[in-house]
Amino acid sequence: MALTYQWRGCRDFRLVNENQNRNFVDDARGAIDFVREQGAEKIILAGASLGGLASARLAIESQALGIVLVASPPGISAWDFEIQPADLATDIPKLFITAEYDTTVPASGTRQLYELAVEPKEWQIYPGLEHGTDLFETESGDEMQRRILEFILAVAS
Repeated sequence: MALTYQWRGCRDFRLVNENQNRNFVDDARGAIDFVREQGAEKIILAGASLGGLASARLAIESQALGIVLVASPPGISAWDFEIQPADLATDIPKLFITAEYDTTVPASGTRQLYELAVEPKEWQIYPGLEHGTDLFETESGDEMQRRILEFILAVAS
């Protein structure tokens, strides 16, 4: 089973409701609860940018088997939201992915999040300046998709 969803504050890029968007961790928690209610026993969290922050925050609470974080910063200072080392102090596999010249969340920001995590963890950087899920639309998109699927299959087996 796979579930994708939009944050309640993101209907269209031009119509982002920042106040509703601040509920991103609660929205992710609701999605996790929903798949558990549907019978999912194995959960791997994957999120890009804000979704990666929610995945990092909920990695332990959700009892996920692994997490994939794409182009995620270590926090959002304007929202007084920071990922703490304790959030990523779990022995589940973690895959961090970013673009070398991401124009929204610099690779160094995603690297800071990576540095907060304990092993096992993996770092993957792709060429380009695209952010988040836009990386799938680049020349590296197929390779990135394969990398994520290999990670998921290894974690779920």
